Amino acid sequence: MVCIRGNHDPIGLTGVVESGNNDDPDGKYGVFAIHEDDFMWLQGVGTSNGNSNIKDDEDQVKATAANLKAYLDEKIENEFDKHILIVSHLPLHFSNRAGGGDGQYGKYIYDELDSAAKKGLNIYFLFGHNHSSGYDDYLGAASIYLKPGDEILIPTGRWSCSAERLAFTYLNAGYVGYYSTGNKVDKSKSMVVYEIYDNRAEISRYSTSGLINLKSAGVSSTTDYDADTTVYTSPMISKLMQFHQKGWLNNNRSIDAEDLIILKQHLLGINELDAKYLITLI
Repeated sequence: MVCIRGNHDPIGLTGVVESGNNDDPDGKYGVFAIHEDDFMWLQGVGTSNGNSNIKDDEDQVKATAANLKAYLDEKIENEFDKHILIVSHLPLHFSNRAGGGDGQYGKYIYDELDSAAKKGLNIYFLFGHNHSSGYDDYLGAASIYLKPGDEILIPTGRWSCSAERLAFTYLNAGYVGYYSTGNKVDKSKSMVVYEIYDNRAEISRYSTSGLINLKSAGVSSTTDYDADTTVYTSPMISKLMQFHQKGWLNNNRSIDAEDLIILKQHLLGINELDAKYLITLI
C-alpha cells in the first residue's frame, strides 16, 4: 500500500511516502507518487480552503512533469519491462468542477506519460481525488477504469479539453463516497486490488459486497461530455508489454538488413521468433 497526501492532509503527515520515486526495492515494479502539492486541486482558482498562491500552480505542475519525465526516461534507458504505478491525488481527465480549474494543467503530466508508454513502458495511473458531484458521471463516477486505446478528455486550459487515445491504463484507486447527484451510476464505496505477476497484472475492484465492476457505464451528467457507456468487469487481466522497439529483431538498437532476414525466416517457418518479439509485431 502506498499512502500519498491529499488536499485535507497536512504536510508532514505520518506514514505518507515522499513524492517521486518509491520503487519496490527488489525491482519487481515501479512507483512514482504525485502529492497534492505537486499536482494540486483547483488549479488557478483561489479558494478559502484550497490554494492561496495560485500564480505558481502552472509552474509547479510543469516542474512535477519534468521530474516525472526524468524518472520515466531512466526507466526507458534501462528497458524496464515491469509495472510502473503512477499514484496521484488528482486525476488527469477534464471536469468543469470549479469552472474547469480542478486540473487545467493536467496535460503537462499526461504528455509525459503518453510519450513514455508509447516507447514501451507499462504505465498504470491511479488517482484518488474524486469529488464527483456529477462531473465524473460520463466516465462511470465511482468506478472509473480506462485501458490503452480508450478515449479520455484531457484539459488544455480552464475551459477546454482535447480527446486523446490512452497509451496507458487509467483508473481511480478507490472510492469512499462524497456523491450528491441523482444519476443512476455506481456509487459503491470501493477499493482496487492489484495482483502483480511477472508478465501480467490482475486488477479487481471490491466493495463490501465483493467484486464489482472495474468501470461502470457512464451516463449523461451535469456536463456536456458524451457518456462512455463501456463496462469493464473484475478482474481485468493486463498483460505486460516486453520492452522492445518495433523492428529491433537482432537487439542492435537499429533497423537493418539483418532484421529483415530474421523476419523472413520467421514468416517462412525456418526460425520462429520468441514471443517477446511477436507482441510488438502484432
